[in-house]
Amino acid sequence: MTVCVASFAEESKAIVCIADRAVTYPSYGSPVQSDSGMKKIIDIGNTRWCALFSGDTSFAQRVVAKVAKKAVPVSPVDFDWMERNAETTYQECYEELVESKVLRPYLLKRDTFISRPSNLQALDSQIVSAINAKLQAFEFSCQIMFCGFDSNGPHLFTVIEPGSSEWNDLEGHNAIGIGKEAATSRIAFLETESSESLQSVFYDVFDAKVASEIIQGVGYEWDGRVLVADKAPIEIPKDIKKLIDQIWMCSNRSPYAAPLEDDEIVPRNWKAKMKKFRDDCFSIPPEPSPPAPPQS
Repeated sequence: MTVCVASFAEESKAIVCIADRAVTYPSYGSPVQSDSGMKKIIDIGNTRWCALFSGDTSFAQRVVAKVAKKAVPVSPVDFDWMERNAETTYQECYEELVESKVLRPYLLKRDTFISRPSNLQALDSQIVSAINAKLQAFEFSCQIMFCGFDSNGPHLFTVIEPGSSEWNDLEGHNAIGIGKEAATSRIAFLETESSESLQSVFYDVFDAKVASEIIQGVGYEWDGRVLVADKAPIEIPKDIKKLIDQIWMCSNRSPYAAPLEDDEIVPRNWKAKMKKFRDDCFSIPPEPSPPAPPQS
């Protein structure tokens, strides 16, 4: 259970990403939820791209790790490479998962079930029917949103089961997870545009994440990244996270609400602090490109 939100900003020169930290554990009664230390935003190796995920966390981490490994000899990583390898890696991991959960209990592998060699005895029809029933009943959920830049600008795309991608560049924003509908509705209500400043889009994305907290399974704790071309993903520091929280609390209150505590009141120079954070993101020197692989 989760919500991840990403949006272009600053005339499409930046991408703001936010993900909650909620994890839901199955139990014999009601599911148990925790705002754990699990981060749902992963840097994809040294590609300068990052991935946000919802659903099966182990599966998502496996996909991202394999994509990062494939990217080691590639420089630079563009949209076409990232989308193609994200899809194929998701499909590979999905097939491995199905084989592990459905076929392996019958001491079978994908090849020995789908294209059984002629030198092996045919499977009993009851076993085949049982496996087909389990394949149809197989439940799985994992969405992975990839964010990054190439020479053509910023990109957002999402890979879903069983390994197909959905492009989000035209919208300039997207959300995944159980809080998707609430988050995207809030983004639409706020009329967030990729032409707006990084600070403005950052607030809107955070506001969309907060709006989705009404959905059971979306947690309060969160992580964030800012992506700028030719730079590694920038983690949002703790002081800025606290500041955006204060800004939100002061801006979204009923006139009848009780007064805020001292540590909840936004400082008077909050706009200057947010502007400095924006400037810092763009002032970080670009990372040098990794050396090209030797020619064979």
